[in-house]
Amino acid sequence: SPAPLKVGQAEAYIEANKVALANDIARGNGETIVGLSKVYGCSNSQEFGQALKSNYASIYPSANASSAEITHNI
Repeated sequence: SPAPLKVGQAEAYIEANKVALANDIARGNGETIVGLSKVYGCSNSQEFGQALKSNYASIYPSANASSAEITHNI
């Protein structure tokens, strides 16, 4: 599991980019996915984006999911 520091950084990034990130995850690519992959130390943002896209419904279980919930789901 990721280190607590990474989780905190990821949650802050998700909070700051919430709307754009949701749109990018729905598409499976975009600037916010590249940024988030760097936060997580993931070297392949394309693969990361596709994994996020295929799990969109699990990552965003509701329209008003909190940043903490989204981070946990990722």
